[in-house]
This record gives sequence, structure tokens and C-alpha cells, in this order.
Amino acid sequence: MTAQEPTAPQPQSSTPDAVLVNLVDLAVREYQHAESIVQSRLYNFLFADSILILSWAALFSASPRPAGARWVLGSLALLSTLLSFFWTLMGWRHRKFLYLHTHIVRSLEDKLTAGLRVHDLITQLQEGSGVQVGMKGRQHTLQLSNIELFARSRNLGVLAPFCLMVVSTVLLGASFA
Repeated sequence: MTAQEPTAPQPQSSTPDAVLVNLVDLAVREYQHAESIVQSRLYNFLFADSILILSWAALFSASPRPAGARWVLGSLALLSTLLSFFWTLMGWRHRKFLYLHTHIVRSLEDKLTAGLRVHDLITQLQEGSGVQVGMKGRQHTLQLSNIELFARSRNLGVLAPFCLMVVSTVLLGASFA
């Protein structure tokens, strides 16, 4: 027996809600696809930049340093700085697209009747509102703290490259010291 994924409540296929449910489902899948692409690109950036920084560290720690090592160190650090700068810009761009996808899902789901909305609670929690969960008599409130609201993958796509840009700039200075 195979396990099936849970599905959203389905209205009658001839109703306007049926069309909206299908559009919401499509919008959610598009958002998930966009999020996967962003995370994959961030992983690739982190992998590439870590190679540059580790190469810099290996050459910097070499004793004695080979002739011309200062220029190679500077080049590695400069390349890492530039790569991180452009990835910081890409992170801002990605964030805007992910916010747009979220807005599309919300606007489509707002048009559905209340019983068919499946993302309302998630949206409320993401926006910082408290959400009641649990069974009757055993409910409790979920609420994200300010740090949890800030700690989103969307922000990581900007902060990680920015932090690496700062580190690479320091390494650039250390290359010629």
C-alpha cells in the first residue's frame, strides 16, 4: 500500500471555487519551485566561495610562502569579495520574487470561501500573529518571536553573501599586509 499526500478540500468541479483551488495549488507549487531554485543557487554560491576562502587560507598559512603569493592571495580575496557582492544583490532580487509568489498565493486564497483556505494559518504565523492549534480542549497558541520572524531563508540569501563579502574584504586587506 502506498502513502498518499494529504490534499486540500476539493469543491465541486463546476464551481468558481474549484477553479480558484486549482489556481492556489498551482501558485503554491510555483512558490515551492522558486524557493528550491533560490536555495540551490545559494548552496552553489556558498560552495564556490568556500573554495576561494579555503584556498586563500591554505596559501596564507604556507610557510614559507611561494614567490608571488601576495598577488594570488589578493586575487582570491578580491574574487571572493566580488562574488559575494553580486550574490548579495541576487539575494535581494530573489527575496522580491519570493515575496511576489507569497502575495500571489495569499491573494488567490483570499478569494476562496473560508472552509477551503488551507494557508491562512501559515500566513498568519509567518506575519507574526498567534495561531491556535490543537484539538478541542487541548489548544495552545503558536507565535514566532521577532528573531524567528527575521530568521527566514529569504533573509539568509542576503545575509550569508553579505557576511562573506565582509570576511573576504578583511582577507583582501590581510593579503597585502
